[in-house]
Amino acid sequence: MILLLLSGSTFSLEAQEARELRGRIANSSDDPLPKVQVLDHATGRQLTETGKGGEFLLALPDSIERISLVFLAEGYQSKVMLLRPSPQAYRIILIEAQRSIEGVTVSRRRLQPISGYAPLTSRFTTFDILITPRALGDILGGLMEDPDAQSSDTDGRLSLQGGAPHESQVYIDGLRLPNPYSISSKNSSVRSILSPSECKEINLLSGGYSASMGQALSGVIQILSRDTKEVKPGSLISLSNIGPSFTWGLGAPSSPTKVELSASYTDLSLYDRVLPSAYHYTRSFYSPSFTASLWHDLPQAMLKAQLSYTGMGLGYRPNASLPTFHSRLREDRYYGRLTYVRSLSTACQLELGGHTQYSDFSGSSLVTPQDHVVDHDLYAEARLALKYSGEPLSILGGLDYSWRDYRETYELRGDRYQLNFSNHLPVSFLEVSYLRHGLSLSAGLRGEYASLLKAWSLAPRLYAGYRHGRHVFSASWGRYTQLPEKEILRFMPALKSSRSEITQLSYSYGDKTPLLQLSLFYKSYQHLTRSLSEGYPKHFDDLGGGETYGLTLFHKGHLGAIDYSTSYSYTQARLSYDRYLRPLAPSYVSPHTFRLTAKYWSGALKSLLGCSFYIDAGAKGYSYDLTPIQLPGRSRLDLSWSYIASNKVLLHLGCTNILGTTNYWGIEPNPLSPTEGTRITAPNSRFLYIGCFITLSGKQKKTP
Repeated sequence: MILLLLSGSTFSLEAQEARELRGRIANSSDDPLPKVQVLDHATGRQLTETGKGGEFLLALPDSIERISLVFLAEGYQSKVMLLRPSPQAYRIILIEAQRSIEGVTVSRRRLQPISGYAPLTSRFTTFDILITPRALGDILGGLMEDPDAQSSDTDGRLSLQGGAPHESQVYIDGLRLPNPYSISSKNSSVRSILSPSECKEINLLSGGYSASMGQALSGVIQILSRDTKEVKPGSLISLSNIGPSFTWGLGAPSSPTKVELSASYTDLSLYDRVLPSAYHYTRSFYSPSFTASLWHDLPQAMLKAQLSYTGMGLGYRPNASLPTFHSRLREDRYYGRLTYVRSLSTACQLELGGHTQYSDFSGSSLVTPQDHVVDHDLYAEARLALKYSGEPLSILGGLDYSWRDYRETYELRGDRYQLNFSNHLPVSFLEVSYLRHGLSLSAGLRGEYASLLKAWSLAPRLYAGYRHGRHVFSASWGRYTQLPEKEILRFMPALKSSRSEITQLSYSYGDKTPLLQLSLFYKSYQHLTRSLSEGYPKHFDDLGGGETYGLTLFHKGHLGAIDYSTSYSYTQARLSYDRYLRPLAPSYVSPHTFRLTAKYWSGALKSLLGCSFYIDAGAKGYSYDLTPIQLPGRSRLDLSWSYIASNKVLLHLGCTNILGTTNYWGIEPNPLSPTEGTRITAPNSRFLYIGCFITLSGKQKKTP
């Protein structure tokens, strides 16, 4: 029998020879954390606590090969780790504390990282997405609050640092998701097909990002899925004016294996009747979705798997004067993902993962009346990575391989066009980071070979950051490449990959709130694709390019019980791409934008009130012959109210653009009037969301 005799902050062992287990505990800024309690997970007894430098030391008998420890500190999340005695010290990072409302996480966001390739990185949790006034339960809506992002109500995707919406990619657990958005009617916003409840953390990396990710010229939405301990048993029911959803979690809280089944059905039929849009919908948007997820903890390893199906469809007439222009869209998506993470030693970790997505799309009257399109899109990716986390050096290297097979049949007035392409993309990446005494240095290199283009590309990336007290200075430079979009590759598979080079400087002050950040960026483009024809099939070249530059000023603080954040962005862009055959300011970029978001928690009312205001200086649109047309400034006011009816029931009400302001986001060119055009606005002036979230499970334990 092993006897652990607790004596103050140390313990002794009797009748056995001891082996040492040592470590250093710090926060996300690498500042040491003193007086962190170290507990035996099995018994709950305190074994020791950290000293002034965040260090701890345990002496274990030879018979103990590994021990599960719990680390507790005031103001930080608890952490459980299964460790082995080793002469090398463990480096343990504790994250700032979060509070939980029946499994829904609340935490602060917009923390300045001391290591990374994006000087300004925004972190969002599930609750951030749910309560952000503009989000309405959608990941994209929540990310629109980021000061580096602009977004059009007629698209919904993010424009980062003056880049086009397609220049940003979505990664989940290190794997790129090629089709992360829903279908939509003309000039309507898309939504993410991923549920915020599936995510542990969502990071928006503006500009630069790690060499382990690629195929994005402007930024990455990095999603981390939940771990086993974050999956709660029981059921969650969501009822809203756009449809119901149901989630059922299986497995005891301490079980190493958990299963979660979820189903949802979105239907805007009732909504379109109550709040009609400018379009006549013959079939409102609908989307059934089913997901099965598995988590399994193994000794020193974790396995996660997911299978899902999402169907989408709608029918509408975008122009009442053209009764034959009746658009119908239908898509089925099938998705599967498997990831395996194993700890090889105290400092080394192996990551294996793979996923596949198959999309089957059909549509009619998409470009001209009575045309018909059928698409089949198959994507598969496998990834292997090795991570070494030492002190002061950390190394990440790996291999990635993806394959995409795209086939389209397009019919127009009796003519049939068969368009397809297949591309293999093997990738290798390596990055080395140095972190010591507040100084962070990182260098990364990513190499890719696109079989369709028969071209190699190398993308180096550099980062430097230094923290002095509450002051953080950082700089980054990187080269990024991206294949032309599938809508272009189906016509012209011999184009070059687009390329951007991004330089960023950033200053941040503050550890908690208030927080002040200033970021400067400059981005140059090469080999952007340009459209050379109006007819079908289309023709393109890769002779486009240009530059964007600007700054972002962000501040977050509180006034009494009101938490607020405000930001100002200045962005200039001159790009030659798409139908812009010469450098012009794109319609999706406004030179000046201002945001103000405020949230107020009332304990007496059990309510969280949110308000978000956005205003910009307008933008330029272009007629058929590229005559510039000035668009007026846009503004919107979004409101939300979350009410905790009980510890099991949460009610949420949100409305975007509650004042119904008419905003114009571009110009629809008309070849019959080359110097004029029609201003583009969203078919719905506002969107209202009413939801009720009901948890059917036992009382959860509070996180220490």
